[in-house]
Amino acid sequence: MELLAQTCKVLYDKRWLDKMKEFDTLKRHPMIKFDNLYEYFNKVTNFQTNVKNKAQDLVDDDNLFQNLHINIEWLNDDIPFIKKLHMFLKNELLKMTNNTESKWCAATAIITVNSIKGALKGLNLCSRVFKNNVRDMIICVIFAIFSTSDKYQCIFDKISYMECYTCKKLVSNILHMDKLICETCIKTEY
Repeated sequence: MELLAQTCKVLYDKRWLDKMKEFDTLKRHPMIKFDNLYEYFNKVTNFQTNVKNKAQDLVDDDNLFQNLHINIEWLNDDIPFIKKLHMFLKNELLKMTNNTESKWCAATAIITVNSIKGALKGLNLCSRVFKNNVRDMIICVIFAIFSTSDKYQCIFDKISYMECYTCKKLVSNILHMDKLICETCIKTEY
């Protein structure tokens, strides 16, 4: 009986460890390696330019904008404006990750579009909805999530890695002196 209890405990522990590993896999975010800061900033700048252009294209399409305006109180994923925005974001994120992280890109695009829908509903509650303020709202939400932050790493900073010149580790928080050096190595060297 004692051996049976030990066997059951081992099997339970293995199942528990497997489940924890599965949860870790689900939490994982992409890892994009860049050789230098120029490459990183170039990719982020291209993303930002594409977002600005697409937001302008969407609001300039009178049929899409009118449909959005009519349904702004009840925004959902079936509205053509929202569908196009979602597909655009998903494709841009796939470009950022070199088409390697489709699940992460899809989930992140959904979260971002939901944030934009909430912002647009809020905009409708506080002011009149015009093309310019819809465009600006979309751009501000996307930039705040992906590429600009004062205190915290934004998404692109979290998923972007570069090799530290000193320790040769891939890190997402690199400081640029004459060479790419991670925070840990800066503290130990200087």
